[in-house]
Parts: sequence; structure tokens; C-alpha cells
Amino acid sequence: MRKNKVTIISILIICVAVGIYLYSLNQEKIKKPVQFNQFINPETIKQINITKAGETISLTTSDNVWYIKNKDSVLISVDSNKIISIFDFINASDIVQRVTKKESSYPDFDLIRDKETMLVLKNIDDVDTTFYMGKPSENRNSQFVRKGSDPYVYMVSKVLNLDMDPTRWYFRNILFSDPLVIDRIEYNCSDNKKIDIQNDAELKKFLIKDVPEGKQARDLEKVIEQFEKIPVTDYVPRTQEIETEPVVTHNLYFRGGGSAQLAFLKEKKEKSNVHYLDISIDLKENNNSQLVYINTLSEKYLFKQSWFNKNIFGRSYNEFFEDKPPEPKIEDNP
Repeated sequence: MRKNKVTIISILIICVAVGIYLYSLNQEKIKKPVQFNQFINPETIKQINITKAGETISLTTSDNVWYIKNKDSVLISVDSNKIISIFDFINASDIVQRVTKKESSYPDFDLIRDKETMLVLKNIDDVDTTFYMGKPSENRNSQFVRKGSDPYVYMVSKVLNLDMDPTRWYFRNILFSDPLVIDRIEYNCSDNKKIDIQNDAELKKFLIKDVPEGKQARDLEKVIEQFEKIPVTDYVPRTQEIETEPVVTHNLYFRGGGSAQLAFLKEKKEKSNVHYLDISIDLKENNNSQLVYINTLSEKYLFKQSWFNKNIFGRSYNEFFEDKPPEPKIEDNP
């Protein structure tokens, strides 16, 4: 009798152990980090399509710059941080849990047609890699995802927010930042004086051509940074009627020929602090891709700005200079 009891207890222990093991298999919690997806080299991807509820955003790349086509069929450069976030999610996410492969459970994770976001990466060989993005987890530090034909729903260690508003993808800066693209800046000061700022190729820095006697030029680094990367908030079609008044105009001259006029404008409306930038480019024979892109945009749009940076673009003549320090006295040896 005692032997039978021992046998029964042993069988119960084995059954419990098997049950725990099967339960753990079903849950399939990943103890060691396992990469969600095989590494995808961004340089091999030529197009990214994002689709949700029948709407699609398409991103394409050219010369290592990503673009999105707006409602006017004009290509607008994309914020590179958004592209980086896509590849970071794909290449750096680990599997937290393999949840289920039952299609009947997909709605629990927003992995159904009207709720999921489909992310398709097309490579240079026209091969697609597809991901189905569901909702984030309750603590919002992981996300439910499917990939390709794999029926499993995975909880992964990162969250990717894919905005379906095309304007949220825009890179909101006007760049004149290619190496040595700007040869000279003709700066119109607020007191109607002009300053000629030239790019010294040997010293690799910008210098003021004519400095008043007894003065020295202040550091131009912040000024040049702003001319090379001008922040804007929106692209306003030139067909839209806006009453503006001039604030100041500066002229850029480029290596390889061509020039641009930067006209800073203020909306002519009481208590309005909205500003615009009107860019007119004469490329001549300059085929710099950055300038060609800006020219294409500026033919169709004014660039809206939330404010006018007076410290950079509205300086007076004297703000560019400071007194030279006195020369050290040389004492005669007795």
C-alpha cells in the first residue's frame, strides 16, 4: 500500500512538471535576447511604403536623401531621424515574447486590416520585406508585430510610431550646407550698411572682408550655422495670397556659379508674429544637388517661419565687430 502511494505521488509530480513545461512552451517567453529580424542594410532599400486603413505614404531615396511626395506632387526631403527610427526598430528590436499564431486572436493586438499599419521595405532588387505593426503593450515600452508570412504575433522590445500625416515627415530646414557650397554672403545690416563675408577655402572658415580700423570681427560660427541650415515650419504654396512686408534681404553666392536671394518677410497682419522666407535662386550652370532641390521647392513655395531670428539675420553693422585688445607693452631691459 505504501508503495502504491509513493507511485501515485511520483506520477502526480511528473504530471505537474510536464504541465509547467507545456505551459512555458505555450507562453514562449524569451529568456535570452533574440533578434526580432535579420539585419537589413539601409543602403539596400530604395523605397518604404506605409499603409493604414487604405491610405499609403511612400518614401523614396536618391543620393542618400529620403523624399516624400506631397499633395502637389513635389518631392519634399524627409526628416532623417524618422528613417533612422524605422531601421533601428527593425534591426535592434529583440523578441520579448512569441505570443500566438491564432488568427482569431489578431484583433486583440490591432493586427487586422483597418487597425494595423503595414510597413513594406523594397530593396534594390525589388524584393519586399513586410511588417504588420499592431498596438503597443500596456506599459508602452514594447509593441505587438507580425512579419511577412510568419503567422506568429511577437511582442518586441521597441515601439515604432508611423505617422500617417505626410507633413509630419518633412525635414523642416533649408540646407546650404554642402562643403564649400557658399562662397560669399552679402549681408545687409539693419542700419543699411553691407558686410561682405567670404569663405576662405585654405583656412576653411568664413571671414569678413573689410574690418574697420581698431576693430576685430566677432566669431561668425553661429551666423554661418544658421545660413547653412535655416529652420522653417511649413511650405506655403505661392498661389496662396499672403500680405507681407519686407524685413531684410541677404544674398548668397555659390562655388561653381549661381546665387540666391533670401528675402525675410513678415505677415502684414496686426499682432501677427508669423514670418516667411522667400528664396530666389539663379543656378546658372551649377548642378549641385542641394541647390537644385532648393530651387525646385522655392519655385512653388514660400517657407513659413515661426519667428525671425534677429540676432542672426537682423544684425546691425557694429554687432559684427568688437574692439581689438590692447597690444602688450614691451618693457625695455635696463
